[in-house]
Amino acid sequence: MLLSLIRRTARLLPATLAALVLPTLAPLSAAAQTKVTPQTETAPLATNLACTGTTQVFPIPDVGQTEHSAIITLGGASVGSTFASFVAQDLNGDSITISDVLEGSIPEPQVITASGYYPVLNLLVTCPATQTVTIFYSGTSSTPFTLFGNSLATATSKFWFNAAPANANIRSPGLIVTPFGSLSGTLDFAYKATGPSGSTVTVNCWDSAQIPMFQETVSLATTTTPQIFSLPSAPCPYVYVSYVSGGASATTFSLAETFLPPGFTGAPGAPSVNITSNTTTVVKGTPGTLSRIIIDTSAAGTIKIYDIAAAGCAGSPASGLRGTITLAGTEPPSSIFYDLEMTQGICIVTSASPDIIVSYQ
Repeated sequence: MLLSLIRRTARLLPATLAALVLPTLAPLSAAAQTKVTPQTETAPLATNLACTGTTQVFPIPDVGQTEHSAIITLGGASVGSTFASFVAQDLNGDSITISDVLEGSIPEPQVITASGYYPVLNLLVTCPATQTVTIFYSGTSSTPFTLFGNSLATATSKFWFNAAPANANIRSPGLIVTPFGSLSGTLDFAYKATGPSGSTVTVNCWDSAQIPMFQETVSLATTTTPQIFSLPSAPCPYVYVSYVSGGASATTFSLAETFLPPGFTGAPGAPSVNITSNTTTVVKGTPGTLSRIIIDTSAAGTIKIYDIAAAGCAGSPASGLRGTITLAGTEPPSSIFYDLEMTQGICIVTSASPDIIVSYQ
């Protein structure tokens, strides 16, 4: 009745005014009524599909969902690493990664999540040709996901290489976004059999303009025992790793990286340096975190802490002083916690001969 009354009233209006009023009363088109929220969608995107070794694209079914989750399971020979991420497109066709990057090769299911509605959304997966992939997608319109369980494990654990040849130099493909914007965590390395001497692994941090920020290089032992290295809690928006072989070898290696979530202040097995004389010591020549200083035996003098790279850590550095500890001749053993980010390096200058341990990341 209301619509009929308005139409009768419109007949009394001038033609130009009626032309403005009546179009606004037209019923909505069927297309405009297609999407409502909340929406849910579940779909298998792949079932034991053969991997090609190149990027495979899986379109996401679009019914207006804003929260996306994919369970990815690998089968077949576990050689090399798999990469997967949600990649969206805007109306201009520009692509952007909206999720963490799954990186691994283990057969257990792994979960990757993303938030946001976009006109076009795809799941991109790159996995070795020796494997198969099964993908189950689930999406809804709700509050953003919180990382727990396998989703958190996917974000924190990156399996860079598996069964990679130890006699060849290799680097991870492209840059990935670090899950928490920091390098803080550990490198976990293992040779299958005795490896070549002189090999190294370098972790490279780049900024958002893809300009190198700093590198963290570790030297590898030839043993088959797992080797775990602590990484500093320094800003690191983008990261990739590279392995440099020390020479001929018939064995293979695996390399993973674990990122510490915010709130964790140190990695297990953090390295340390013991200082027992009046000297200037390069504790760490590159950016890192000064965790704590343990004073075992005191000596009258000072302990000066400098934020300076290895090249400037000599004598009494001209810049970068961050703090001074004054010691008496006799003091009971003590431990001073810092968790202090050092943007250039960690340099310690002792003016007497205390027995101290400097722990760092």
